[in-house]
Amino acid sequence: MTERLIRGRVLTFVSEPQGIDDTASYRYFEDGAVFLRGGKIVETGDYAEIRKLAGADVEICDHRPNLVLPGLIDTHLHFPQTQAIASYGAQLLEWLNTYIFVEEQKFARAAHAAAVAERFMDELLSNGTTTAPCTLR
Repeated sequence: MTERLIRGRVLTFVSEPQGIDDTASYRYFEDGAVFLRGGKIVETGDYAEIRKLAGADVEICDHRPNLVLPGLIDTHLHFPQTQAIASYGAQLLEWLNTYIFVEEQKFARAAHAAAVAERFMDELLSNGTTTAPCTLR
């Protein structure tokens, strides 16, 4: 199986934080690693310790000094409104009628839906979002 070691400042949560000073809710490693085998996380921790778990030919992706986080989850999004993000509207109904409903009607064309979907997914991933429920009305 393919092994990969992602090196960087690693932050991972082990429970829901109960307050701003709840340091028991997360683990932080200044020189940390995420060890993957076959595309699945095997272990996270201090780089020196995690490196010992990997084979000699492990691929090492060194992202220092950047922060490595788990993928983010966005539970409320509006995929059909991607093209209208930041559109001006003084009132909700004006905004919906002028921009949103017009954009959503374009999704009747499969080519438009596919193009926006590709851009939408690129935007999610570029911001660290790896999970997002998608529903259409």
